[in-house]
Amino acid sequence: MQDNSPRHKATCILEFLEEYRVPVMEWPPQSPDLNPIENLWTELKARFHQRFAELFNHPSKSLEARYRYGEVLQEVCYSQGVELVEKLIESMPRRCAAVIAAKSGWTKY
Repeated sequence: MQDNSPRHKATCILEFLEEYRVPVMEWPPQSPDLNPIENLWTELKARFHQRFAELFNHPSKSLEARYRYGEVLQEVCYSQGVELVEKLIESMPRRCAAVIAAKSGWTKY
């Protein structure tokens, strides 16, 4: 499976796959519609920034601040991340159906 990224379409890669008869699944070109990890990172970043703003005055590069960033990130991931991951997994059949119906074009996802 490839996402039709130009990096995956290099001649040497295509020749290798053909030579070793590696089957390649058809895939919509560079479609974020079927990549729920993008949604996960966007949501976790938004929750992290919101929670960090509630707790601290300003960002810092100090060692103590980096430790706190890690704590806040873990808090956000463990408190709401699992629910979000489950929600994204459950959305995959709808995402696939939407991409098929849109003939690999734009969808709401």
